[in-house]
Amino acid sequence: MMPAKGRLAQFFSLAALLFVAGMAMAGAMLPDLALEMKLRQIAPQRFIVNIVEHNRGRATAPAHRIGFFVRKGTRVLYHKRLIRSKPLPAGARRKHLTRFTIPANIAPGRYLLCARTDDEQRLREVTRSNNSVCRPVVTLRLPDLNPRINVKRAGKHRLRVRITDRNLGKAPAPAHDIQLTLHSRTGVIQKFKLIRGRSIAPRSGRHYRRMLRLKHALPPGARLCVFTDARRKIRESNERNNKTCVAIKR
Repeated sequence: MMPAKGRLAQFFSLAALLFVAGMAMAGAMLPDLALEMKLRQIAPQRFIVNIVEHNRGRATAPAHRIGFFVRKGTRVLYHKRLIRSKPLPAGARRKHLTRFTIPANIAPGRYLLCARTDDEQRLREVTRSNNSVCRPVVTLRLPDLNPRINVKRAGKHRLRVRITDRNLGKAPAPAHDIQLTLHSRTGVIQKFKLIRGRSIAPRSGRHYRRMLRLKHALPPGARLCVFTDARRKIRESNERNNKTCVAIKR
């Protein structure tokens, strides 16, 4: 007959095995959320974020939130919950597309942009080790050229032009070329001599005045357009602002 101490040790060993087996079975019926993330930078501190959420577990993950945060080393500088995710069945995947902006009060530099599913940690999962994913990002201060133009007739074949070359960005804009073009309803009908624009400090501007000679009489619907950084040599935060046009009154 087995001694009492041996029976007691056997009992505890069996209990431990049953406990481990029970935990394994319970864990096998839990969700297990994992993330994949791709980034596309569209401005110095703005990103398009493509998230793929995957439930690798054997149970449906209830509704939850996906949060984003900016890290420098282990220090979290900014945190925001952006996405509400609906229940995700076991084995299923779901795509999320959103935009994320790093706040302007965070200095330019190298950071980690991270996403974390079940950001509030309310779900019981197999493991939380795969709930987060991070990607390195670099934020810069860049110029942002944004011209304005005023036009007045000064005779049948002359135009008096005033150009305001503005830099709305947070970095100086180097010297650059400014192109003026005359347009009809069908396209460009005259290009004028390039203007050599000077450098512009952040949040500042420069003015240029020109008298333009026209080769022909103005057609109906004529417009004068200004395109700053005409040779496209400057890296900017938003190059869509570089061109503007105004209608010329006959």
